[in-house]
Amino acid sequence: MKKPLTSSFIAMPVLLVAIGISILAFRSAYNNQLKQTADVLTTNQKEINTKVPLKKYLSEKGKQMLDNELMSPLAKRLKINAKATMMSRCPSGLRHHVEVAPIANSPYFQGIVINYVGCAPHNVCSFRVTEAEDKLDVLDVKQEKYVSAQEWLTSNEESLAAGNF
Repeated sequence: MKKPLTSSFIAMPVLLVAIGISILAFRSAYNNQLKQTADVLTTNQKEINTKVPLKKYLSEKGKQMLDNELMSPLAKRLKINAKATMMSRCPSGLRHHVEVAPIANSPYFQGIVINYVGCAPHNVCSFRVTEAEDKLDVLDVKQEKYVSAQEWLTSNEESLAAGNF
């Protein structure tokens, strides 16, 4: 004799659909956040829409400079972990992403610093590193220009202390 379908057997597809919708909503929100960040990155150079080509990333020299001049001082001011850690499936902490590689009319690596709190990304700042990887600048949104990392950290001391990025 066949057993009748139980409510848990019927509820399983409904649960899977609900999970799928939740994932799509999160991805959409995350993609919107990335798009807003990309808009900030290209404010001064609208003609640049190049993504980082393969094998065109910061070398150890550039990563070390970025860590020493921006990431470590920023982590101290925010009183958080300088390296992102995994908490469940979500990162937590500071991460930097290089979004644009140097091209002929713009000799800079351009990227963003994001502070992840659980699954929620918070944009902290946009930065650029020269192609020679000897100078780091941070976009000061108030002045609408790039300034040194130290100058940016000093001018944004109050907003960083308050957690306003």
